[in-house]
Amino acid sequence: MVALTMIFGFKAQPAERPRPAAMKCSAIGSLIGFKSGLLGVGGGALSVPWLTWQGLPQREVSGTSSTFTLPAAIIGTVAFVFTGLNATDMPYTIGFVYWPALPIAGCASIFGAFVGAKFSRRAPGRLLRILFGLLLLGVSVSMVVAE
Repeated sequence: MVALTMIFGFKAQPAERPRPAAMKCSAIGSLIGFKSGLLGVGGGALSVPWLTWQGLPQREVSGTSSTFTLPAAIIGTVAFVFTGLNATDMPYTIGFVYWPALPIAGCASIFGAFVGAKFSRRAPGRLLRILFGLLLLGVSVSMVVAE
């Protein structure tokens, strides 16, 4: 449903929505972090729709959401290491983290972030919102059919 809202822009945005209070941001951020860790999706899958709903311009949403990634990744990695200790005997893993993937995924992420930031700067906000909605829809479908 969120993906379709992002794609088609069903919800009208007020011209000037007041920014939420710090306490509300902390609560929403904690909920987004919890759901991201639980579902194994990046925080952007949940923070982008919320920030868009708050009335931020799409470029600002992209940049702000990107800042959530590093802390969530570090804390999530530590949590998956400790919660998975002695849970698997797969080689090259500590907990539930397969370490050989780190340099490959890390380098690809750095490259992708650079290209994405450049693209985001040039693309119209509506196009960014539609592309994100399509990505979210694809991730949702893949999660449903994977099980």
